[in-house]
Amino acid sequence: MKIASTASLQVIVAAITLATATAAAAETATLPSSTHQIAIAYEKPKNAAHEHLHDFLVQARVLEQVQEILSPFRLPKRVPISIESCDGESDARYVYSEARIKVCYEYIDEIWKDLPTETTAPGVAPIDAIVGPLADVFFHEFGHALIDLHNIPVLGRDEYAADTVSAMLMLLMAKDEARRLIMGAAYWYTDDLETTVTFKPSDLSGVHGTPHQRFFNLLCLAYGANQEMFGDLVEKGFLPEERAEDCKSEFQQAAHAFNVLIRPHMDQSLASEVFGKRWMPDVSLEPPRLPKPEPSTADVSTPSTN
Repeated sequence: MKIASTASLQVIVAAITLATATAAAAETATLPSSTHQIAIAYEKPKNAAHEHLHDFLVQARVLEQVQEILSPFRLPKRVPISIESCDGESDARYVYSEARIKVCYEYIDEIWKDLPTETTAPGVAPIDAIVGPLADVFFHEFGHALIDLHNIPVLGRDEYAADTVSAMLMLLMAKDEARRLIMGAAYWYTDDLETTVTFKPSDLSGVHGTPHQRFFNLLCLAYGANQEMFGDLVEKGFLPEERAEDCKSEFQQAAHAFNVLIRPHMDQSLASEVFGKRWMPDVSLEPPRLPKPEPSTADVSTPSTN
């Protein structure tokens, strides 16, 4: 009787375990996951100096375009994306506890302040120096959202993975538009490859790569994706030859990861339609120059990288 009771108990435990596992699997399998899951909001700026910036972003329909570009991704819940004031902090982030993306007016203001007055030597037009960094920051933070909401495994830093997601999304655009986005985003990381940069060891302790590292990583993926379109980056010395030698394999590794881990969460038919559209404004469009704010100690932005 004792052996029979033990056997019966084992059967019961096994049955409960199986039932629990089956229920969990069923719950996971039935989680709603659909396209068009991006909600957007332009929050009213707290700083009056950002009102012109708010008006331009609304007029340019920046968030509406981001919403449409990200619409092919299947997500288990709505993901709000907002542009908002951050009490003087120049920041952009995916807020894990709320599953939402926020980009600060202060951060966008920093981008605007860095605009070139004319097309740069590498061919970055002033309008691209805005659109490229904006696309990069929204795609980067969306990369965090994808990793979080779909529990995508990451071997290494989330920040590096999010950078790669952003680069891959930009490279999905039409070739000439991909080029403009990549170069505009790279300009935001650095436009100076000549000045010697000195770091304290603690400066390298952050979760993000340094701006120069992110610059070279982005250009390397682009060159690896299309050596014909981005070949001048090596010829003109923007991408060192010793790094360029491995860029094709770096891109192939990134593309494989994207295809295995990210692409299954996309509606391919909708993605072909969305990424086949023309998104970039005319390259000759001159972005508005925002009025300089009155000197104030009440709102001093603290620069940060997304």
